[in-house]
Amino acid sequence: MFTKIFLTIGVLLAIAFIALVIIKIKNEQEVDRIWRSLEVTPTSDRFTEDMVAGLPLPVQRYFLHSIALGTPLASSVSLEMSGSFRMAQEQPWIPMRAKQIISALKIYFLRWGKRTEDNTHTYIPFGGEFTAEKTFNSYTIPSQVGAGWQFGTENYFEFFRAKIEQAEFR
Repeated sequence: MFTKIFLTIGVLLAIAFIALVIIKIKNEQEVDRIWRSLEVTPTSDRFTEDMVAGLPLPVQRYFLHSIALGTPLASSVSLEMSGSFRMAQEQPWIPMRAKQIISALKIYFLRWGKRTEDNTHTYIPFGGEFTAEKTFNSYTIPSQVGAGWQFGTENYFEFFRAKIEQAEFR
């Protein structure tokens, strides 16, 4: 009797384990498909001064500082970063590493949360500051950032810090 029960439990555990492995493989395949869909082939166009000639002078200076003349124009960037998160003001920073692809055609952010006095969900000021910049493949971009909830208010809670270590423009 006990043998049948243990055998049944063993079979059920094996089936559950196999189901979890199948779900994990399907999820990884979906993530890979989405990741590949964000990778965009670069254009053959190159950055020239003429592209910014009609813009206000501060904008011209920014682009001429940020993109070296002759740089192939990118439509996406793949970033690798390290940084840290914290879940509450009094808790320690937790290290993290991440990869991210940002494609100008496929990026959208909303900041929705419940970091309010009455703990209800609403749109909350969210933002951060760039504290350093670095040049990757002739593009100068912000390379160090801190971000958090209630940005620009006395209740600002920085919970994210990151330093871009590598950027590949495509």
